[in-house]
Amino acid sequence: MMAAKNIHLTHEEFWARVFVEARILESGITFDQFLTNPDYYLSSIGQETAPECIKNGFLPLLPKQAAVAKRLRDQGF
Repeated sequence: MMAAKNIHLTHEEFWARVFVEARILESGITFDQFLTNPDYYLSSIGQETAPECIKNGFLPLLPKQAAVAKRLRDQGF
């Protein structure tokens, strides 16, 4: 499924969009926490590709898909 492409978002608006579309809150991470280091939090839950997916008009992985992707990356796949 394709998400709406970015027209022009501020830095905070972009990260808010990533936070919502990647369902970060489901991992127990608040938006305030997430904003302190988005790359760290995305990596910690397997959502490293979320910003690029969103920039290209696609939805990021669902949380369960991201967890599987993280496990595979951690195992060297």
